Amino acid sequence: MSDSSKIEAAIFTALNDPTLKTLCPDGAWWNAAPQGKTKFVVVSLPTAGEEYEQGRTAFEQPTYLIKAVAKESSTATVDAAAARIRVLIETLQAATGYHLMRVQRLERVKYADPDPVDAAIQWQHAGGLYEFLAEPV
Repeated sequence: MSDSSKIEAAIFTALNDPTLKTLCPDGAWWNAAPQGKTKFVVVSLPTAGEEYEQGRTAFEQPTYLIKAVAKESSTATVDAAAARIRVLIETLQAATGYHLMRVQRLERVKYADPDPVDAAIQWQHAGGLYEFLAEPV
């Protein structure tokens, strides 16, 4: 029986990387970081598909948005973190209960948002949309 949360657990394990933690010391979070964090990674699931064969899930194809976020004017931190995220995610080979047949970045993501309280402060975002092709084992 497939359990998609095992793919997410593998992603968070990969993101628990010393180099990435130096760049984003406030950790990796699902959908949003807690208030007060200023350098972190966010993982979300914008879309996911499945293919069925003989009444069971043959393949899962989730696409995760994985990005670094930093409260600073420069993009240097998020650029370096995004590059590290790409290495960590694209080298994933397995998740408990799954064989990861393919992991690839589909699109690069990079933008800035003004702080909702002080528009002079910028939040930098950089990362990508990563598609997984996972076979339950």
